[in-house]
Amino acid sequence: MKKIQFPTGFLWGTATASYQIEGAWNEDGKGESVWDMVSHKPGKIMNGDTGDIACDHYHRYKEDVHLMKELNLNAYRFSISWPRIFPLGRGEVNEKGVEFYDNLINELLKNDKTGSNTKILNDIKELFDLERIPSRIEIFDNSHMSGVATVGAMAVYENGEFDKKSYRTYHLEAKDEYSQMRETLTRRVESFSKNPPPDLLVLDGGATLLKLALEILESSGVFLDVIAISKEKIDAKAHRAKGKANDILHKKDDVFRLKNSDKRLQWVQNLRDEAHRCAINFHKKTKLKLDQESKLLTLKGISQAKIIKLLNHYGTFETLKELSIDEISSILSQKDAQIIKNIYK
Repeated sequence: MKKIQFPTGFLWGTATASYQIEGAWNEDGKGESVWDMVSHKPGKIMNGDTGDIACDHYHRYKEDVHLMKELNLNAYRFSISWPRIFPLGRGEVNEKGVEFYDNLINELLKNDKTGSNTKILNDIKELFDLERIPSRIEIFDNSHMSGVATVGAMAVYENGEFDKKSYRTYHLEAKDEYSQMRETLTRRVESFSKNPPPDLLVLDGGATLLKLALEILESSGVFLDVIAISKEKIDAKAHRAKGKANDILHKKDDVFRLKNSDKRLQWVQNLRDEAHRCAINFHKKTKLKLDQESKLLTLKGISQAKIIKLLNHYGTFETLKELSIDEISSILSQKDAQIIKNIYK
């Protein structure tokens, strides 16, 4: 079955018509609508049905808004019952009718998870002079411990929340941070044909990694907005204390040093921190697995130094398990190669 993917920015929503849902046909000063008149005439409507009560939205609008929120709808079109606003069709306005729609709109805004998100996205677009308001954003970070258990992570932010089902993690062969980011981004760009690119890339890193990302995208014929956030360094050490991190924001040919209280900085920090959390967690799992594999080899007489030598050359234990004795003995002795092959046979 062919997978169909909705375009970036697609909104799931619903629509209603006032007569079909509101009810309260003669309450709080509402005048008669054409539908009220027709439905109240005997024999005009099958079974004598009317919209006098309908879904009782007039009294239960808060419950209805809550249901839409639970369904994760992010768009709603409703119609206005003009006889509720102008009971006589023209002239004096019915304040109770206006109050109902005012309350409904306030309830929708109160439950709108995209409202504040839309504002900050507009602010981000303006600050970085982006091509478009970013609906889908991918954030990248790497993690390792002295070149061991090197991993990359991609977090995804869309429609005002993190889309954890779309997160990706990568086992990396590169040992330094620059090469790790290059490997992570290259693998992501190579998957654009199957998983379309986002509107914006955010990197945990400075101007050097930003330039790297732009070069990778350009070499692939892809043009995307890219920004980066680098940790402020105090006494040559990265400073990540919450509320005190004067991080620096980067775009091509520009740098921004915003106040800690600036919502735009906090927004980017939140994205960076989520990608960092994802990378750290995946690194811990990978490191635990490596430690378990290393312990097994150590018990069989293969020293930690030899294990590191093998991993530096072949990358992962998964690769090591598939090697021949001759391939292993090109790095270690024939005896060690035989021991390892016996373990993984």
